[in-house]
Amino acid sequence: MYLIEINFNKKNTHINKRYLFQKKELLINFKDKKNIAFKYNDNFFCLIEGSINDNFDKKLSIDLIFNKIIKLKKIEEQKIFLNSLSGAFNLFFYSFAKKNFLLVRDKDGFMPLFYKHDIKKGEFYFSPAPNLITNLDQKHKINKAFFMKYIMCRYNILYGKKDTFFKDLFFLEAGKYLYGNKKQLLLLNYNSFKIKIDNKITYEDAKKETYQIIKENFLRQKNKFNNKSILALSGGLDSTSAAVFLKEINKPVHSFTAKYKTDMQINEFKKAKLVAKKFCKSWTPISISSNDFLKFWKTCYDYHDFPLPTSSCLGYTILYSKISDLGYESIINAGNPDHYFLGNYPAYLYNLCDLYKTNNIKFKDELKCWIENHATKAFPKNIDIFKKFFSNNIFNSKKFTIHPKIEIIGKKYLNKKYKKNFHNDNSFKITSSSFINAYLVFSLWYSERTPAILSFNEIHKKTNIMSIDPFVGEKIKNYTFSLPSEYKIKNAVGKVMLREMMKKKLPKQITTNRAKIGFDVPFQYWIKKDQKFKQFILDNLNYAENNKLFKFLDLKKVNNDIIKNYNYNSMFVWQLINSIMWLKKNKI
Repeated sequence: MYLIEINFNKKNTHINKRYLFQKKELLINFKDKKNIAFKYNDNFFCLIEGSINDNFDKKLSIDLIFNKIIKLKKIEEQKIFLNSLSGAFNLFFYSFAKKNFLLVRDKDGFMPLFYKHDIKKGEFYFSPAPNLITNLDQKHKINKAFFMKYIMCRYNILYGKKDTFFKDLFFLEAGKYLYGNKKQLLLLNYNSFKIKIDNKITYEDAKKETYQIIKENFLRQKNKFNNKSILALSGGLDSTSAAVFLKEINKPVHSFTAKYKTDMQINEFKKAKLVAKKFCKSWTPISISSNDFLKFWKTCYDYHDFPLPTSSCLGYTILYSKISDLGYESIINAGNPDHYFLGNYPAYLYNLCDLYKTNNIKFKDELKCWIENHATKAFPKNIDIFKKFFSNNIFNSKKFTIHPKIEIIGKKYLNKKYKKNFHNDNSFKITSSSFINAYLVFSLWYSERTPAILSFNEIHKKTNIMSIDPFVGEKIKNYTFSLPSEYKIKNAVGKVMLREMMKKKLPKQITTNRAKIGFDVPFQYWIKKDQKFKQFILDNLNYAENNKLFKFLDLKKVNNDIIKNYNYNSMFVWQLINSIMWLKKNKI
């Protein structure tokens, strides 16, 4: 962790002992140099957090990056070079002669990065940890509009955007970079995410090539898999496939399956245990009760800087802590096949995307009909509509666009005069020559990974457990994104190719299972069944009744619905209570 300050005026510089590196107007405080490399001379300074690769997943040295950036003269040259990079990284480059800098976040947004700037004072601050910036002074004002949307809307429409919970603290978005000097700060997009669909490759050839690329990806990370690593084995297709590949590269690892003390995970447990017996060194069930959850929940804002986006983030905090207690140093989380093979198609419902095909009424009608007939998280009511929607004759347009729509999950508790505060951001659109790939880009960057980026970063700090996804890689991402849509989803079934790859290796009940499986925290179940758990929620609601920040809500109605177990959105309750706890902790 680090805090970077650029102070062009010098007069306003904070106490110098705060900083461990000082050179002219550049000051850096290294809280932890782990995972950080830097290089400098009299004219330039370069810092890399994480690891930078080329587009074939080959690691690039800081010397190469340093020498290349020095030669870049124009913004277009910067964009071309940055677009040639991949990996999980934050990159900072400073010129002492010209007094300008580049601050870059990787394309896929694997690591968080926050910034604050004051043009009048000539001060700029950057850090992957928001508290290192907010702790500089107590002048940060809460961003009320963002705060309200966090409570009222699905989290994925907020996280990953520029705004944060504080007015003067900003988040650098994935695939963007800041160019700054004493007079200006420009936010620029360098990621030219263009995919050409390969319609000539046969399904069998694509399957073989994909299998080989995945295996190469696992081999590339072979040194990470050891006796200190443990596989999160949910019993679903992704994690069990990871167990197969780990065994194939002669790196079988230990495994665990999370068990919430409910009746919900019997089948999942059986399948995980069966796979672990064949492909893993060992298997450990790890139980999490409502008491465990409540204990961690009460103290989570000692180390989480912002309200948590989902209850599963806290579930992972507990899991990682228990894994740390068992002596492990890394968890293998195999989640990326959801994005690469379009397994997570229920995310249409999660995001309530306003999906449409440009200049094609039939597409809009089909999609509208599908959304209106969506019954569960896994399947639409009318499978025929879904099949027609993905039939080949619809995919002839040159341009497809995804425009996410805000879903107000706490609508029934919103005081009427505040409805105008919630509107869609019409500027936020993703366009591609393929509808499926436009959706994949949205799902990968804005729907799934981004909300948890900061949370997992903080979990790592708390537990010292690293998270590894062996499916992550630029080569596999670009290859699978370029495949025809019917190779990814067919006849209303997602991950078609991955299912067929694993057909002869995994039990049939795994490869044919269409339901979403994972570590979902039974938050609403605990509210109903555990009186102590429910009372904690009610106590926080009572605390908030006199806080003006909540005047847009009918808190008494929320309170009544929880007491009587009436119909309410558990995600709304989660976000509301966490906002209250966060305010209490920060004395706002």
